[in-house]
Amino acid sequence: KEQIDQRITNQRLEHLLADYKKEKGITDNDRIIEENEQDPRNGRLVVKSMGKIHLLDFSEIEWVEAYDYYIKIHVCNKYYLVRESMKNMEKRLPEGVFERIHKSSIVNTNLIKSLKPKQNGDYLVTLKNGKELRLSRNYNGCLEELLNP
Repeated sequence: KEQIDQRITNQRLEHLLADYKKEKGITDNDRIIEENEQDPRNGRLVVKSMGKIHLLDFSEIEWVEAYDYYIKIHVCNKYYLVRESMKNMEKRLPEGVFERIHKSSIVNTNLIKSLKPKQNGDYLVTLKNGKELRLSRNYNGCLEELLNP
């Protein structure tokens, strides 16, 4: 009975995949984007979080923060928890739009509202949503690019 149920489930999944390919105009020779990679055709990031695969528009990602052995990808007023390193995520995000500003933060530069210098050489980065992040002096090279586009 379990084998029959599994076969029926597999057939349903194959039909769903075939319908999806047909709807999107994907041929059998095309490769479908796998979880946790970048979809350059659509300007989206593909991540697996909480057992689901999510397609996140780069323009909606506000910032990414390190969270123990995970990262939090902040989108609007929610976040996606993904098991990945900051180094790998930095490579997957488009250069020039996303910049590493701290060992534990990557920010969407299009959403920066202001920069405020602090006494220790660091800066306080304020996003358009009001969130404040620290720009450490180790990443001041990115500050030059932000101030001189």
